[in-house]
Amino acid sequence: MTRVLLGPRALWLLWLCMLFTVTALSGRACAEDAGLAAGPSYPADRLWVAPLEQEGGWAAHVDVTYPEGQEADSPLVLTCLVERRSSLPQIKVRFILLEPGGQVLHEDAKVLALNEGEDTCEFHGDLTDQPPGVYRARFIWYDRPRHEVGRREFEVRRMSLAGLELRLAQAGAGLSSLQMLLEGAGE
Repeated sequence: MTRVLLGPRALWLLWLCMLFTVTALSGRACAEDAGLAAGPSYPADRLWVAPLEQEGGWAAHVDVTYPEGQEADSPLVLTCLVERRSSLPQIKVRFILLEPGGQVLHEDAKVLALNEGEDTCEFHGDLTDQPPGVYRARFIWYDRPRHEVGRREFEVRRMSLAGLELRLAQAGAGLSSLQMLLEGAGE
């Protein structure tokens, strides 16, 4: 059997790789537990942020969070911030939450007056009584009746407790095997 000896620098790099892998896996599991499809890293105050490209005279950002101090089974709060970039007087925001099969689960719309240059509105997507699965949240923006100027759609994943436990077990198994590899390399 051939033995590979690693120097201190190689061990340090291997340890860093292990740390980043475990951090990424645990962050992904936490994001999915929070009801969101894993994707890029999430800022501490927002779980998901999606800026739209500037559309004519406006730009929009969607933040998805939970009400502060509530558990992960609480309804999602989807906050839409619209910034005016020109003389656009108002914009209508339509929110649709779709079931995994494509049926509409919830729909709401609000009109934002952009007098001060920006305005926000909140929509609540309650998945507490829904089975685990991948739901879709769709935002559509209108600058006048029936004139769509932009849309954004993203996944909202509801995981079961068993699904989350499986993800955490996989992350733990990966950490254990990496730890054994490091211990074997240090001999």
